[in-house]
Order: sequence, then C-alpha cells, then structure tokens
Amino acid sequence: MWALLDAAHRPAWAWALAGRRQVVWLAAILFGVLTLIVGLVVAPLYLVRIRPELAAAESGRVPNSPGGGGP
Repeated sequence: MWALLDAAHRPAWAWALAGRRQVVWLAAILFGVLTLIVGLVVAPLYLVRIRPELAAAESGRVPNSPGGGGP
C-alpha cells in the first residue's frame, strides 16, 4: 500500500522527467495489492528503482541529461 500511495502522490511532471508512466505503475502496484505474489515483486521494484528516480526528478536532477543525476 505504501508504494501505491507514494506513486499516486508524485506529480505528473516528475514522472515525465523520470521517463516513466504513472498510470502504468499505479495499475501494476494496484494489481500487486490484489494478488500477493505479484505485489511482492512490483512494490519493492517501485520502491527501490522507480521512487529514487522520481525523487531525483522532483529535486531537479534529471537522469541522463548533461549535468543531471547521472554518474
């Protein structure tokens, strides 16, 4: 549920800057909530991989851009 609430809370512009689709992730997480096995994969994937990208976009670090959040 935490992943679903977090994904819904993020602004659309942060999703766009991160190159991700909010609707797809919300649907996947919601489906995961309804089916425990899928949820055990999707929610941690969102929290570990996607959430940091969104947080970086919200703070102004755009991945894969000159001077952005890349290594």
